[in-house]
Amino acid sequence: MDYDGSGCKFHDDSSTTQNQNLTTIGKYHNCKELSLDISVHFNAACKTNDPRGVVCLYYDAKALSAKVSSKIASISGLKDRGPKERKDLYFLNSTCKPAILIEVCFVGNVAVAEIYNDKFEEIYQGIAEVLAEHLCYKKKEVTTVSKQTKPATNTEEYYKKRHWPLPNQKSL
Repeated sequence: MDYDGSGCKFHDDSSTTQNQNLTTIGKYHNCKELSLDISVHFNAACKTNDPRGVVCLYYDAKALSAKVSSKIASISGLKDRGPKERKDLYFLNSTCKPAILIEVCFVGNVAVAEIYNDKFEEIYQGIAEVLAEHLCYKKKEVTTVSKQTKPATNTEEYYKKRHWPLPNQKSL
């Protein structure tokens, strides 16, 4: 399947309670024609000097969650806490499609926040690679055309380099 580059990004700026926010997010995801629902979060249980790692939560997508968590950990150097089944989380149990909730890192630690900032692009490229592979998206091949390194200074030199006759000469 070729991916056209379009995607969905949603920010709820109208809910005033947590329950209303969760319902709004669930309704948004369920009205889209997607193969997979993804929510990206930071976790912050408490301030700590001990980096806690990365975890990916799932309802019924354990293998994908394991790959995402492993990829983020390998890029960031954070501990891979692996996939965790969470059937109690509203986002995971209220969406119609398979869903994962990515806890990119625990940000109760300054060092982890610095790692996240330093590795931001690589982390999200890694997540995208895993998701694209899971969804069987093909990377579009780009062909490049080599340019002449140094342009000819005049028409005669240009044609001589290519062993072509000049425009006013006949070929042999």
